[in-house]
Amino acid sequence: MRIKLSLLKHLMALILGVTAFALPACAQYGGIPVGIPKFVFKDGQTHMAGKAFGVNWFKGRKLLIAPYHLLGPAGGFGHYVDPRNLPTEITAVNVMDLQRRQVVATAGHALTSWACPVERSNGDLGGDLMAFELPGRCNLPVLTIAPPLLPAKTKVWVLTKTNNSTGTTADRYAGEVTSCYRTAMVLKMDQVVDAAASSGSPVVNDKGQMVGMMVGTMDDARRNVACIPAQNIYERLLKEVGQ
Repeated sequence: MRIKLSLLKHLMALILGVTAFALPACAQYGGIPVGIPKFVFKDGQTHMAGKAFGVNWFKGRKLLIAPYHLLGPAGGFGHYVDPRNLPTEITAVNVMDLQRRQVVATAGHALTSWACPVERSNGDLGGDLMAFELPGRCNLPVLTIAPPLLPAKTKVWVLTKTNNSTGTTADRYAGEVTSCYRTAMVLKMDQVVDAAASSGSPVVNDKGQMVGMMVGTMDDARRNVACIPAQNIYERLLKEVGQ
């Protein structure tokens, strides 16, 4: 699906989905820091889509981060859940391993109550974000946020997994920053990205720190990726979650 999006001159096209590249064992990340979110609604209904990952927060807290558009038509759900109702509608998020075999962590209800899906963002991708409380101890490794905006040509990696892969580790797709503003970050990947359902995959730097979150690809060749920069994520979390 192609999504119209404005960035800078308010002209950009996004195609939901994401990338993947073979990832060697990544001990520097402390395991596999990305999983598949299974949203549990108060009526017992569940919905599984995209990717999610954990981050360290203030005072020892851990937060689960995912794109808001996973809870709407772009994520395979019938309609968008009113973001104001997320804390009451979503009772938990079970984070599945990348083979969808077991739950590695369970996050509590949403900490955010405002959101804007990427296709309605008008260039500011930061609204396409949800955060949930993770328990202090869980089997999902968490990432450290690196808020500074990245200069062009910075090397980064998208951590994701194609749905039909038989491996248990995440794949690591290399690319470099084409442009990075507070509202959006664009990456040019080293090769065609072929993993679907990867919206919500973390983007990390060479230190394994989270520098962005993938929300879509920008061309049919699937070589250019659009992300929410870490600075925007950090500011949103400070505003809605606090310290």
